[in-house]
Amino acid sequence: MDKFEFCRIHVAEEKIVPLGVDRNYPLHINFSELPSRVEKMQAELRGIIEGRVPSFYLDKALSTYKRMGTLGARNPHVILANVEQTMPGYYGSKGSAVLSEALVKLFLETNILTHELARPQKPIEYVQQVLVPEAGLRLITEDRLKFRRGALEGSISLEEAREIMMDSVEFGNFMHDIELNP
Repeated sequence: MDKFEFCRIHVAEEKIVPLGVDRNYPLHINFSELPSRVEKMQAELRGIIEGRVPSFYLDKALSTYKRMGTLGARNPHVILANVEQTMPGYYGSKGSAVLSEALVKLFLETNILTHELARPQKPIEYVQQVLVPEAGLRLITEDRLKFRRGALEGSISLEEAREIMMDSVEFGNFMHDIELNP
């Protein structure tokens, strides 16, 4: 283990994980359940694709394409700069990969998400930049509802879920990293 990796692990163990635990982020996630959970939100995600359901992430992607043009929006530096913002929070990179795979099966392999509907993005970009984070938001709202049932009633809004998602990215990247937890 190199010095950088040692420091990263130390910071995570000392700060990121305890903070995540305090905020009730899950230490363990049953990733095998994610595809079926995503299937249950298929109608709402399809609504995003068809323009019937508003999407923060679609608006953001379209804004980037409008501002930078197709080549600018597809620039690797631009894509990398936005990865953290589309990461599904405490689900980490492993969750992102599982969600991507499930969403590809639901929408690309079935030809529901076509090139025409994804424009100006490519369909796979649409999955990664719009559907993965939108599914992540909805998973977090479900998770928080389950958690709250024991103590509080009610659910959280997608905006509140977005705050949790952004706040929990570091936790997810450490606890549920696809490289460390294949």
